[in-house]
Amino acid sequence: MELIRLLKHRPWGFVGIFILLAVILGSFLTPLITGYAWNEISIEARLAPPGGEHILGADNVGRDILTRMSYGAQLFVWAGIVAVSISAIVGIALGWVGSISKGAVNNIIKICVFGVSALVGISVVVVSLLWIIEYLNGVASVTAAVVNGQPPAATTLFTRNITSLLIKSSIQFSIIVTGVIVSLLFISSFYRIAWTVVMSSPGMRLKTFWRKFIPTALVNLGMATGISVLVMSVTSYYGIGISSPYPSWGGMLSGAGRQFMMVAPWMWKSPFYAMVVMVTGLLLFGSATLGIWIPSFSEPKLD
Repeated sequence: MELIRLLKHRPWGFVGIFILLAVILGSFLTPLITGYAWNEISIEARLAPPGGEHILGADNVGRDILTRMSYGAQLFVWAGIVAVSISAIVGIALGWVGSISKGAVNNIIKICVFGVSALVGISVVVVSLLWIIEYLNGVASVTAAVVNGQPPAATTLFTRNITSLLIKSSIQFSIIVTGVIVSLLFISSFYRIAWTVVMSSPGMRLKTFWRKFIPTALVNLGMATGISVLVMSVTSYYGIGISSPYPSWGGMLSGAGRQFMMVAPWMWKSPFYAMVVMVTGLLLFGSATLGIWIPSFSEPKLD
C-alpha cells in the first residue's frame, strides 16, 4: 500500500530509491567487476580516456577512476550510517528527557534540538553552494585562459590556495567527523519519536516506537548519505578531510583533478557529475518518502 501511494502521488521518489540502491550496491560490487584495486597504479594506462578497460578513464598515475569513485561512495554510506546512529541515540534520549521534564529544562532542550538542526542545515546548504560556485568559476577561468593561449600554472588554477589548508586525517576520523556533523540535522526527527511514544498509552508504546522508528531511520539514512556527499566532498576539496591517496569525490576534484583539468577533463567531470546526480536523487527520495512513510504527528511546541 505504501509503495502504491508513493508511485501514484510521488513517483519522483523512485528516482532517489534507484540512485540510493545503485550507489550502495555499486560501491561494493564495482571493484569486483572492474578487477582493479582503488590505489592500483598502471603507468601504461596513465591519462587513459574513458572506454575500453577503464570505463570512466584513468588518472595521472593510471588508477581506474570508476573503482576509486566506488570506493569513495562506500565512505558516504558509512558516514550516513554513523550519522543516523548518533542522531537516533541522542534524539531519543533528549526526547525522553524532554517529555518527562517541565518548565525551563523542557524548553531549553526543545530550543537546542530544533535550533541546532536548523543552523547546521542552513550552514551546509550555504557552504555547499559557495563551494560549487567557486569551483565552477575556477573551471570557467581556466577554460578562458587556455582559449586565450595563456594556460595558468597548476598551482594557480583557482584563487584559493588549498595546499595551505592541508590537514591529514584518516578515513575513520573523517567518517566519524562527517557523521557527527550530519547527525545534528536529524536529531529533531528522533526527538519527535521519543516524545510521541512517551505521550502514547503504556500498552501502545512499543508498537508506536517501531512503527515510527523504522521508516524514520530509513528515510534519514538516505538523506544523511546524500548530505555526507556534500560535507565530505567540501572538506576533502579544501584539504581538511580525507587526503591523497585515499579516494574521495572532493579530493578527486582538487589536486590532480585541477592540474590535469584541460588535458584529462574526465578526472574532474566524473566525480563532479556523479555528486550532483547522487545528491539530487537522494533529496528527491527524502522529499517523497518523508510525508508518506512517516505518519504525521504533532510537533512538540514550546511551553
